[in-house]
Amino acid sequence: MSTITDVANLAGVSRGTVSRVINGAENVHPDTRARVEKAVANLNYRPNFQARSLRSKRTNTLALAIPELTNYFWTSVARGVQDASQAQGYNVFLCNTAGRSADYLETLESMVGRVDGMILTRRSESVIVAPDEPSSSAKTINSRQIPLVFVGQSQAAAWNVDNVYSDSVSGAFALTEHLIRLGHRHIAMITGRQSSSSARDRVTGYCVALAQANIPIDAQLVCWGEYDRKSAQHLTHELLQTQPLTSAIVAANNEIAIGVMSALEQRQSRVPDDIAVVCMDDFYPDSRFASIMTVAAQLPYDLGINAAQLLLDRLNSDHYLRPRTVALPTRLIVRMSCGSGQPAAFDAESSFDRVKGRLIATLSRAKIAAHVAIISPVVQVDSPINVGQLISAIKSQTVQLRQALRQQSTHTQPVPHIEYAITNNALYRYVLEREPDYEFVHQHPHIIPEDQLEFALRTGIAAVLCRFPGKPTLLNSRHDQQISSKGSFFDFPALTDQLHFFDRYVRAAQTSSVGIAADFRSIVGDTLTTAEALGLTCEDDLFENIVDELFRYQSKVVQLICDRFASDLSFVVFSDCLADENGLRIPLDIYDRLFSHRLQQLIHPALEHDLPVVLYTPGHIQSILPLIQELGFDGIYPIQPELNDLKSLQQQAAGNLSIIGGIPASLLIQGNEQMILEQVRQTCALLGANGGYVVGVASEINDEIAHTHFITMLQAIRATQSA
Repeated sequence: MSTITDVANLAGVSRGTVSRVINGAENVHPDTRARVEKAVANLNYRPNFQARSLRSKRTNTLALAIPELTNYFWTSVARGVQDASQAQGYNVFLCNTAGRSADYLETLESMVGRVDGMILTRRSESVIVAPDEPSSSAKTINSRQIPLVFVGQSQAAAWNVDNVYSDSVSGAFALTEHLIRLGHRHIAMITGRQSSSSARDRVTGYCVALAQANIPIDAQLVCWGEYDRKSAQHLTHELLQTQPLTSAIVAANNEIAIGVMSALEQRQSRVPDDIAVVCMDDFYPDSRFASIMTVAAQLPYDLGINAAQLLLDRLNSDHYLRPRTVALPTRLIVRMSCGSGQPAAFDAESSFDRVKGRLIATLSRAKIAAHVAIISPVVQVDSPINVGQLISAIKSQTVQLRQALRQQSTHTQPVPHIEYAITNNALYRYVLEREPDYEFVHQHPHIIPEDQLEFALRTGIAAVLCRFPGKPTLLNSRHDQQISSKGSFFDFPALTDQLHFFDRYVRAAQTSSVGIAADFRSIVGDTLTTAEALGLTCEDDLFENIVDELFRYQSKVVQLICDRFASDLSFVVFSDCLADENGLRIPLDIYDRLFSHRLQQLIHPALEHDLPVVLYTPGHIQSILPLIQELGFDGIYPIQPELNDLKSLQQQAAGNLSIIGGIPASLLIQGNEQMILEQVRQTCALLGANGGYVVGVASEINDEIAHTHFITMLQAIRATQSA
């Protein structure tokens, strides 16, 4: 009997594509669909429709269990889950666990058959599947094979489910280190119960900071309790009674911080004059503590977005997906409670998805391991497992690429090679020795990431660019637009679509030596296109509203991708039409007033994560090089020889900006083999003379370019690399 694998091999596609064709999915190229259907007929393949029908019984409802509805952190998680799920047509059933109770277990069991999947949060998941707390309910739910995603547990990967959590170890380390820099030596920590992995993580970070500063770790200063105000209030009184020299307290979450502050007020202790207080988690903007408390802020809204995306991906996948563990960074916001900051002004416009503070770098496992012997008497050190990175590849090409983009390469190193976009089907067919596999994304055919990476591997391209699908869609004409600062101009792709799309590249690249880069839309070109469609000029009142709406959405996409996938990225590209054949497309005063500071903020998440950042814009580049450098970009792409003098540009950019591109598409369209070989050699010699050059064609590789001419260019590049 034939299998789905047999069909895939005969049709020259993946099993997932066969499954999509059989299930009637629309995102399959017509040619691919025809090949699969022909293979199905030739092999007389009969899919198991009974099993498929059982899998397709959907309620389009998800269950979300959170510990309490009054905590800003968990309501923000819920908001993220809800926004992401509703954008994909799913409803969310919210379950308030209110602690560990039999009623809660019965509620979750009652969800079996009524929801398609569950998102479980800290304190709730231990009731279900924690290995040290077995229960009949756990066996019942697990036996039903309901897709689960955990939020807030760093050790959930050991339970073979998807998991999203914040880097609590690094957050607690940064808070404690900040207090140490202020001169504190008697620093206490009030945290959750010892059975909680998040509580252990935060104590671990606290202990590593003390050990690194050669401050003795006193177990009496670590107060284990509950993540609530009442427990924290009691522990604070007890702590200060038995440890009167305590000069600072690290609270493990915002509820604990409120309890600590209440106890200090009862004792008439002044903050920060008598005692400093810092905590994990931020507060509602209108909370009285939001303006004074120094925090390591998690991103609860983003936790919810990522959790929903992982669950929806699993529900919608045609094949098995290895469980993913996603650790999101925290950010340090210094206010007056530690004695070194200023009170923050009330921000009425603050939203769930706003990101503030300085990115806290991940505390390396090596640094934690160096202090395990000192820490272990106080806390069991957990070592989170990232299931998605069990297999890693050494990507030497991407190291050379990063060096070139950072201006750290020399003329003796090989010139790396990347291409912005390759849509030439004949070229793919020639290199892969088969038809490439397509899927439809936002109604446009798209070569699957696996085939893009295989193509890059065979041709020596150092990295593949993930060009995010979809673009802002204008909702109405100008006639229908509300002349209001609150009017919405666009329909944007769902945030979960963007996360899912890039996650496809990450999964495909895990066992490849080829790197991946994120290609984000910028805001100048889209603003000008929209304004033209509405008949607006730069002076119209609505023009800045368009800029703001594009900026708010795109900056969130950039931040989500960089926070989650920074370790997987080789570099980041921001694509725009900032220039034309004459230079800057807009008057300089308009650029300075409306775009300059927004562009700086747009690329900030990539710079926070120390990723090389490249601007992709056509046009005459030399006149805008100073602007590009001021924004913080590392490189400029694609460098069209038709519009730029390469020698002059190289001299102007040397040591400041890397140059990418330089090979005119017209050469590959009109030139002969000898012309291509000679010009590629000359361009690499000129632009790579001082390092900081990445070779590539200055436009898309489309069907106008003969595949043989592209192969000739590859031969020329390899010759320069081996010279």
